[in-house]
Amino acid sequence: MTLARFIVREGRLSPPKARLFRACWGFLGLLTTLQMIGWGYTDARGGGFFVSPWLPSLLAVPAWLHPGIIAAMGASALAVMVGFRASLFAALFGLSMWYVLLVDYFAFHHGWVLMALSFPLLALFGRRGGGGEALTTADCAVFGFKALLSLVYLFAAINKLDADFLSGIVLERLLMWSPLSQNAALMSALAWGSLAAEAFLAVALWIPKLRRVAFLVGLGLHLGIPLLSQAGLLFHLYFLTGYLLFVSEPGGSAPVLRYPEASAARWLERLDWLGQVDWRAGSGPLTWEAGGAPVSGTWRVGVALAGRLVVAHPVSLTVAWFYGVYAIDFSRDALFYLLASGWSSAA
Repeated sequence: MTLARFIVREGRLSPPKARLFRACWGFLGLLTTLQMIGWGYTDARGGGFFVSPWLPSLLAVPAWLHPGIIAAMGASALAVMVGFRASLFAALFGLSMWYVLLVDYFAFHHGWVLMALSFPLLALFGRRGGGGEALTTADCAVFGFKALLSLVYLFAAINKLDADFLSGIVLERLLMWSPLSQNAALMSALAWGSLAAEAFLAVALWIPKLRRVAFLVGLGLHLGIPLLSQAGLLFHLYFLTGYLLFVSEPGGSAPVLRYPEASAARWLERLDWLGQVDWRAGSGPLTWEAGGAPVSGTWRVGVALAGRLVVAHPVSLTVAWFYGVYAIDFSRDALFYLLASGWSSAA
């Protein structure tokens, strides 16, 4: 297989899946903006915090414009989420995020850097070109997005090749609030386990036969870290959302589920956000066709359907749950900060 064909295979998204992912990533951009507001980035934080001495003359803006840039980021993320001029506003969000990173070195949070790198790629998702088997700009953008996530895993694993980390000392300090930190053998095992998981994910997400295992390992890693360390979940939510890009497109090999028009299956079809099943309403009985003999019966079809959807939907349902939790949490923090800022100004 040539490199071009590999990029087409890994980078080609169906329009519904591309729209879904843009909406999800736009929502993450909105959460990131709310996080920035909650942390006080509506203030003019330039001055002595520029990352290089020559930047002030190039990037200096009036103090009143800095809150406007943060507001523009929020509006851009919302536009991407709802699909209004998504490419244009994804590029605007990315440029605004780069501005924030350049004017304030305290803003170099690993999650915000990922946002700054990913939104320009997201802006290219809608650019198709010739189509067919020809390599397009959108294919390269999606492939680059997936490669970006894999590189983060790879460098995270390389960064853990350190005697102090692998001995468990680093984790012991991070988990000093927990009784588990007193178990040196457990801390060392967790350190080696996290290194192995990240190295595995960097490769396994690209191998179709290993993706189901990779999704489960990734869920365990990205939910386990904040659970054990009391760290924030937003950075981990970036990666859980990114897994949606690795869910295989069913194409012509998607199993067929035939169901009576009046059955409850039509409601389940609405939950198949990633198009993993070919749903066909008709007048016949409920049947499942996946290459072998057709399967009939509610329970047998239900088991077959669950087995098909388990590849994608534990990830997407987990992501949807935490989207709701973080939307409430970050909106509250941002509102409290803005109200507090208004009260201090009035005083």
